[in-house]
Amino acid sequence: MRVSVRVGPVRFYGWKAFAYWLAGWLLYLSARLITWSVSRPRTAFALVGSGVAAWALLEHLVPTLLVVWAVVEVGHWWQLLAPGSFRRRVRVMAWWRSVWLYRRKWRTAMQVAELDRKNRDGVWERPRLVGVRCGPVADLVRVRGLLGQRFADWEAGAPMIAHVFGAVDYVVHRGDDRRLTLELTRGVVGRSWDREGLVERVDL
Repeated sequence: MRVSVRVGPVRFYGWKAFAYWLAGWLLYLSARLITWSVSRPRTAFALVGSGVAAWALLEHLVPTLLVVWAVVEVGHWWQLLAPGSFRRRVRVMAWWRSVWLYRRKWRTAMQVAELDRKNRDGVWERPRLVGVRCGPVADLVRVRGLLGQRFADWEAGAPMIAHVFGAVDYVVHRGDDRRLTLELTRGVVGRSWDREGLVERVDL
């Protein structure tokens, strides 16, 4: 005995649900991107600037190179004719060293100097890097230590900190409360350093 069953066309009703799911994920990723951009403005600005520079080089190669050359020449002549004004107003060196050198290697420096420790929850905590001020020879690194750390601990760990950051000399200046300043010399030991000739301060 043969039985035939008539089946209707198969219809897929999941497109609307998929569209809602995709829109929700796009909104979530947009919110995360906005939050990340606000919390890390330097990194976001660097990424956007890199994208704009890449687009300019691809679309307008010659004008972009001319603009870059003009900016470099203006900065060069500004440094030659008015070095004091150049050091006071230009933040490039301080910003670059604070981000690329000190923030990037800060965790390693604290570990090597044995200035980090675990809290009650087993999470490693370390002193906070407050700011960097760059001079022609030395950098002033402002630090806020952990509760209970003594000035002698920083004096004992300063040689290892200087080694991690590639400094040839170091001086630890005592501050108020738990604040202190590390003076890390980049140039030749014994070279005089004019404290009035600081380039710029960068707060992190």
